[in-house]
Amino acid sequence: MEDIVLVERSREQKALFDLMEKTVSQKQLQMCFIAGNQGDGKTTFIESFIKKAQESNKYRKLQFATGTCDQITRDDGAYEAFKDIFSELTGVKANEIQTSIEGKYLSNFRKAIRVATETLVSIAPELIGILTPGVGLLTKALSVSANEIIKNRIELSKNASVKKDEVFFNTEEYFRNLSEKHPVILIIDDIQWIDKLSLELLYHLKNELKESSILIIAAYRPNEINEEENSQVRELISIVRLEIEKAVIDLNIDNFSTTQRNDFVRSFLLNNLCQVEEDFVIEFSNRTGGKPLWMVELLRFLRQDDYLVREGGVWIAAQDINWFSLPNQSTKLEALLE
Repeated sequence: MEDIVLVERSREQKALFDLMEKTVSQKQLQMCFIAGNQGDGKTTFIESFIKKAQESNKYRKLQFATGTCDQITRDDGAYEAFKDIFSELTGVKANEIQTSIEGKYLSNFRKAIRVATETLVSIAPELIGILTPGVGLLTKALSVSANEIIKNRIELSKNASVKKDEVFFNTEEYFRNLSEKHPVILIIDDIQWIDKLSLELLYHLKNELKESSILIIAAYRPNEINEEENSQVRELISIVRLEIEKAVIDLNIDNFSTTQRNDFVRSFLLNNLCQVEEDFVIEFSNRTGGKPLWMVELLRFLRQDDYLVREGGVWIAAQDINWFSLPNQSTKLEALLE
């Protein structure tokens, strides 16, 4: 089955690249928020941006990592988002990540892991065993002395008390030094569920690394950001809005008018060589709500079950479709996404 192509969000991509340009050319930390509810395509949008940045000569040596927040660890987690970030930067999660990286980028990916790990060992070894598991670092073919430092930190971290000020200082020094070697992009996914210590550390880095080549991208769901426990996240968004132009990139399809949503769906179907009637476009729009993730799933379903067939290089409707029998965004389609 051929790949499904999403609609290019060119205006929103440009806003992100403008921030990246400031990060690199002016060596200034930039921060932005990607707003979108479930299915709006936040993750795909960020992945597309990273891929395009890697393809350009200007940004091909950038290093990026994602920290994921979730509801389970929001209340009692400690630095969960940054544990993910450090595990990605130092290659502890390399086997999970490199399967999604195109072959031509693997060499840069492996070099970046080595640089990030060597920087950690030389600049902030105190974080080993706290923000990244030390055992995973021993497989990175580092020098004998580096491995000795790692082993020593593993032992020390077993009984050491974690002091917030030290974690903040060492994380700050780590990213200051790493960003001097190449630009760094830190992605915080689902920031509405960030744990307290991760949020405090994020504030600290934002305030202390203003003259560093770092771009922080935080994705959130607008329909969940207004909960009482998210007051600090809302405050952060408000602060960044005042400091940075176009700090919030809105991907929320729910803000589209019906006409805008149908136009968006029509572009998606045309991009995927679907030659269909306007009634099809409207029904497809109604069933998916114009949500990119759900459009992909429904289009794949229609192809696999031969509701759409390939003819003369395009996809056409093979039969009258009973739309009420098909998955939609609120019932069966959600089950497909689980």
